[in-house]
Amino acid sequence: MDEIFTFAAAVVEEFAVKLVSTDESVRTGGALDLLMATDSFRLCKAIGTVSEIDCLRYGANAVNKNNAMSEHGVIISELVADAEAQPPVYGGGIQLSCGCYLSFSGFPPEWDQAFCLMIAIRFDLITPSRINSIIEKSGNPLQARAYLLEVNLFLVGLDISKYKILKT
Repeated sequence: MDEIFTFAAAVVEEFAVKLVSTDESVRTGGALDLLMATDSFRLCKAIGTVSEIDCLRYGANAVNKNNAMSEHGVIISELVADAEAQPPVYGGGIQLSCGCYLSFSGFPPEWDQAFCLMIAIRFDLITPSRINSIIEKSGNPLQARAYLLEVNLFLVGLDISKYKILKT
C-alpha cells in the first residue's frame, strides 16, 4: 500500500502540470484516500504541494467520496455527488476491482477520477471491465474515455526509473 502512495506523491505534480493545470488554475497536489472494503482500514495522505488549509479540505473531500461510495454501493462517487450535502460529496472516486475504494481530491472531479484510474491501472488494481463500467456510468462517457486515453499516454511517457519506484 505504501508503494501506491509513494508513486502517487512522486507523479502528482507532473500529472497536474501536463494534464490538469491551466493558465487560470494551477494545481499541484491534493489528498489520496484508500478505503479497504473488508476491514474498513483507511489510509489518507496529502500528496504534492498543498497548503495546510487545502490539505484538510482535500483530505475531507477524498474521505467523503469513499464513505459515500461504500454507503451507497456505487463504483464512482459521481453517482452520489452532492455539493450541498453535509458533508459534501464530489465526483472523483472509484471502486477498485477488489471492492476497495480509491479517491483523490485536488483537481476538478473528472481529473480526480482520471488520477485514480491511473493509479489503479499502474498497480493492476482494476480490470478492463471495471474500467469500462466506470466510463459508462460517468455523466459524460465520451469525456471520461478521452481522459482515460490521456492517463494511458501519461503512463506510457512516464520515466518510472526517474522516480525509483518499482511496480509490485
